[in-house]
Amino acid sequence: MKQSSRSPVLDALYDQPGTEINARAISELVARTGMKRPVIRHVRFKPEVSVVARIVDAAGDDSADQPWWFVSYSPSETNKAGKLLKRAAETGYPVFSALLPEDPRTSVFCGPIGLDRMLFKPLKETDAVGPGGQISGTVLSYNPWRRVVFRKVRTDGSVSVVRVWAEPPTIAPLLAGLPGAGVPVLPVIGWTGHSIEQPWLDGGDLAGRVAEQPRERDALLPGVARALASVHGVDPTALVSVARRELSPRGHAGEPHLPGVAAEQALGAASNGLACFPGSLRESFDAVAEAVLRVLADQRGPDVVSHGDFSADQVVLGGDDSPYLIDFDRLKLAPVGYDLGSFVAVEMLSGRDSATAAALVESYREVPGTGDASATSVRAWTAFHLLLRVAELFRNLDPHCVEHARDRIELARMVLAGRSVTRSGDTGDTASEKAG
Repeated sequence: MKQSSRSPVLDALYDQPGTEINARAISELVARTGMKRPVIRHVRFKPEVSVVARIVDAAGDDSADQPWWFVSYSPSETNKAGKLLKRAAETGYPVFSALLPEDPRTSVFCGPIGLDRMLFKPLKETDAVGPGGQISGTVLSYNPWRRVVFRKVRTDGSVSVVRVWAEPPTIAPLLAGLPGAGVPVLPVIGWTGHSIEQPWLDGGDLAGRVAEQPRERDALLPGVARALASVHGVDPTALVSVARRELSPRGHAGEPHLPGVAAEQALGAASNGLACFPGSLRESFDAVAEAVLRVLADQRGPDVVSHGDFSADQVVLGGDDSPYLIDFDRLKLAPVGYDLGSFVAVEMLSGRDSATAAALVESYREVPGTGDASATSVRAWTAFHLLLRVAELFRNLDPHCVEHARDRIELARMVLAGRSVTRSGDTGDTASEKAG
């Protein structure tokens, strides 16, 4: 990766701590979090600007510390580093820093979620940060500078889930119209301009349930399919109208709207995200992306209200195993194949049994009044979502990211062509083919 990364921090992250001085400096820095096995994940790289990532405890036990953020700024961005240090001094929250010995102009920093540069003010609105900068609850997911989701115990003893965003979300007011339209979503029990709070369910998510009790899959999937179909059946005009009524009394500015899926722009951005890969890999990506776009242009179908990020872990189960859909951050207008392809792609990349995705697509087709879910459409959108996830390998510091990225691109090509493949790219059955 060194020949194309153009960043000493990225080079150090991909090096082993015992082989490079800079890598050892970063390893020593993250050890100050107090985690048993701190590792850096989910890297976001802006050339000549910054490297942002999260630090998690790979020990993986229940006592693991909450994630922290990791950041490095280029010399031209020292003002942002200065603001972080100033805020740490004002709050008393810990922040640690180090210099890269082989590049003394470059500093790296890490700190707790409560000191997140973009989430600091939104978190203050929720009163969810303790004196050490830790979230007062159990952190479920964290994307530095963008979003945190945590579970907390309310004053009445009930348990809820809070999502906090750096940018004011549009989905909170839009959610207000989904229950009335027959969509099984969790009720909103509190929200601000940057957060939404909903009740916690103890039934777990669909992915976990099927993994633990595979025999229950066939009983659960028809309900999940009906839940997804109910989203697709929502009148988008009525949904926006309800959201507008919700916004007005709260003094929110701006007009709620449902963005449409922009497939060409999304794949273009994904291609740009491969700048740190060899040029030949990006050429392969672009060739498959062009083929996907050609099929989508011919098989697009009408747009409907779509979940936007549909997968088995976005379905939670109530006490009676009734499915509820969560995490509508990417709610949009798109063809029905968009959500189905997302589900198939995530199942394939997760290493789970592809029969679950195939069965979900078949269950969806059996719901009366559903839109077009042709085999060609599902395959094209599956390939689309596979391509969007190619850069994840680099961002998660996979030491074999180039090889594995080529595998994902080839997997997308074979899925689009309707060829029989397994998750590893060998011949066999694939969920997208079975769904056809």
